[in-house]
Amino acid sequence: RLKLADAFLLQYPKSWLLAETYDAAARSAIEVGRYEEAIRDARCSLRLMPENASLLVLIANAEGKTGRIEPAIADASDALDDLTRFERPAMIDQKQWNLIRPQLTASAYFARARARAQQAMAEKPPPVEELSLALRDLNRAAAWNSNDPEIFYLRGILELKLNQRQEAASDLVFVSSRGGTLKARADDALKLLDFAHPKPRRIDLRLREQQSP
Repeated sequence: RLKLADAFLLQYPKSWLLAETYDAAARSAIEVGRYEEAIRDARCSLRLMPENASLLVLIANAEGKTGRIEPAIADASDALDDLTRFERPAMIDQKQWNLIRPQLTASAYFARARARAQQAMAEKPPPVEELSLALRDLNRAAAWNSNDPEIFYLRGILELKLNQRQEAASDLVFVSSRGGTLKARADDALKLLDFAHPKPRRIDLRLREQQSP
């Protein structure tokens, strides 16, 4: 798909489908781990269609993975703003949008939280205020998506840094119970704690009604 998108852009550099084609190229590049290309193509698409929240979330995550902290925070924030201000895309019906929007919102909060956490961890010691901002975003991400272990793993790690041991243990136990690629890392983090498998916290989904980006 990446080759097809690149070939189209070379052959039709003034096509009215440029925004969609750059979008497709960026997504395909992300799938194969070519983050530099993905960021470049996403920027071209966003210049033509800046209110593309889905692409903003994807690119914020790619920027976080490549150490572009400030752009990652800015793009995740723009995505959250777009998800609040704009209606669903025309090609997505309301039923689909009701499923997609919570996932996108959670992903945007997570991307911003991860970037803020990276920024804080780069300092010695990490500033409590910055860690707390990242934790607040993770709480919001969890309110929108209570089934993503990645959210709860990072939240558990930040809670450890903030000496919130009971909360950290609860989140890490939840991650461990889900299995998958994060289980071993969650188990290692739990060994640092004295808690013997507390019950994972329940997430009050009504929080999303009270929270703004």
